Amino acid sequence: MHVTSPYAAAVILAIVAALLLVLVVFLARKIRHLEGALRDRPLADPLTGLHSRSGFYLLGEQVLLDARRAAGPLTVFCFGVDGLQKINDAHGKDVAAEALRDIATILRVTFRRSDVLGRLAGGEFAVITRGRQAELTPALRRLDDTTGLANDAGSKPYRIRLSVRAATAEPHDEEPFAELLARAQAAVPLQPMPPRGAAQ
Repeated sequence: MHVTSPYAAAVILAIVAALLLVLVVFLARKIRHLEGALRDRPLADPLTGLHSRSGFYLLGEQVLLDARRAAGPLTVFCFGVDGLQKINDAHGKDVAAEALRDIATILRVTFRRSDVLGRLAGGEFAVITRGRQAELTPALRRLDDTTGLANDAGSKPYRIRLSVRAATAEPHDEEPFAELLARAQAAVPLQPMPPRGAAQ
């Protein structure tokens, strides 16, 4: 049976159209699945109200891109809670949870509203802030003062102690946010702030 060229072209077009329709349906379902997965990921930490690890990563990528567009440096601080396990062992998980909420409050008081605050894991917190580490001494001073006030209140069966690590991304750096955060987590802990008025 002889098939004319227009008929063959029409058949081919119909097959291509059907394949495109299947592809569109597949991609639409894939997008809906990804959107649902993103909605289901907790972007806030239920205990402290800070960003969860997922939320912190998502915002960190965006803030890093914004800093590069503005040709400005960006610093990530990582805070480890010293003695959290001892608090849990001595006073129970409810008191340890209270200590974590207190630390979240201290970080909110210390840093700017434009900074990104997150709880990455059990006793690990992090903050993304504009500027170089050397320029952020006032923030660390506020952290030290606020922590001291919380400890001096004397109404809690624990004292809050934080170890601090940091890493700075310069505008020309190309490392992704995950690597910047990993560099901050692996950095040597910063020395405690000297008392006010002490010789520098």
